[in-house]
Amino acid sequence: MSIATHPRQRGRRLLRPERAKKSAQLVVGLRALTFVALFQAVGTAIFLALFEDDVAPSSAERIRLWSRVAAMTALVVTVFYYVLTPARMAGNPRGTFDPSLESLLLESSSGTANIVRVVGLALLALSLDRRTRLNTIAANIGAALAIASDGRGVRTQLCGARHALRRAANR
Repeated sequence: MSIATHPRQRGRRLLRPERAKKSAQLVVGLRALTFVALFQAVGTAIFLALFEDDVAPSSAERIRLWSRVAAMTALVVTVFYYVLTPARMAGNPRGTFDPSLESLLLESSSGTANIVRVVGLALLALSLDRRTRLNTIAANIGAALAIASDGRGVRTQLCGARHALRRAANR
C-alpha cells in the first residue's frame, strides 16, 4: 500500500483497486454460498414435510440434522453478507462500519429482504429439532419466508442503493 502525497491525504493509506475487487468478490461469494445453503435447508425441510412418513426413522433424523446444519450455515453466511455489503458499496473494506451506508442498506429493500431471510432461517433451524406437527408447520413457514425474501432480485436492490448513494454524494 502506498502513502498518499496530497496534503489532505498525508498519513492516510490508499486502497489498491485489487483489494477493492477482492472485497467485492468476497461479498459475491458469500451471496452464492447463502443461496446454496438456503436452498439445501429449504429443500430438505420440504422433503421431510412431504415424505417423512415413508423414510426410515434413522434416515429422517439424519436428514433433519443435515437440514438444520444447512439452515444454520445459511443464517451465519447471510449475516456476514449483510455486514460486508456496505464495504462492497463503498468499494473498500473501511465501508463495512460506515453508519451512513449501513442505514442506507437497512432502509433499502435489500435490508428488508435480509431481515426476512434471517427470521425465516432462524425459524427453520429452530423448528427442525424433532418431528411434531407444530414444528413441521413452523419449518414450512420459515422455509416460505426464506424463499420469499428473494422475490425482488438482488441486482435491482443493489443498483437502487448505488444510485441513492451517488445522489447523496453529489449533494
